[in-house]
Amino acid sequence: MVPRRPGNPTGAPELAAARLIALLPNTWHCTSTHPDGALILEITPPDGVPLSTVRTAVERALADPALRSWKL
Repeated sequence: MVPRRPGNPTGAPELAAARLIALLPNTWHCTSTHPDGALILEITPPDGVPLSTVRTAVERALADPALRSWKL
């Protein structure tokens, strides 16, 4: 994930990661790194969960007002 407008303050990527992870199913394992103001989130859902389900869940989380300044 990256800020929608590079160079504009969007809040700390660590805080964005925590907010996003909190909006995902609690059975999914997530780790994050924050290189150069971006956010890399590794999501491991339970076996059998299709990638499309993961993407939909992340897109819904990004619609949260606290995360609208971030995009995939």
